[in-house]
Amino acid sequence: MSIQFQKVEKLKIIAQALCRSNRIKHILGVEKLIVKLADVYNLDKTSCRMMALGHDLFRDIDGRILLNMANSFNYTFNKLEAEKPVLLHGKLAALYLKRVFNVNDEIFKAVFWHVSGHPDLSNSAKALLIADMAEENRTFPEASLIRKNAFDNLEKTYAAVIRLKMSWALKSNQFILPETVNTWNRLLLGGVLIGNYKNSQ
Repeated sequence: MSIQFQKVEKLKIIAQALCRSNRIKHILGVEKLIVKLADVYNLDKTSCRMMALGHDLFRDIDGRILLNMANSFNYTFNKLEAEKPVLLHGKLAALYLKRVFNVNDEIFKAVFWHVSGHPDLSNSAKALLIADMAEENRTFPEASLIRKNAFDNLEKTYAAVIRLKMSWALKSNQFILPETVNTWNRLLLGGVLIGNYKNSQ
């Protein structure tokens, strides 16, 4: 049994101990989809599995505890995160994975930025955001569309995920995170338009 496989199995056990049953179902759904995407886009499966299993590790933790955890990790949270501590869950998970599993920068950045997206992410990290939004347990119509298109064009599907994040924030009067806006603008500047994105289910 390889060391990397042992890390994946250990992380799965930790996730099962920390997360509620519905969250575990989601996490395993993300793992399942990202592994499929890894086959299509020639991504490292072990790294993808670590991203999937770790991304929501602290999603069910109370906000006050998340703020205390941020302090223990010497992470200085911003005003938006102080107002809505759940925004910290990905960043704290990344810091935890770095400390406990010594994950590489690609895994760290993917988990750290999975809530907001970021202008400079690897294909594996983009696959994580797509899988997080569209794993098979997501039942809203957009998830089905994203899941369908993910195997045809990673970049355009990632752009669709970022646009959906902004659209949901506007509709529900939630914060639009600066990194999300910056990511969208970078995608447009880079010519990643989604006019050819399949919009039928």
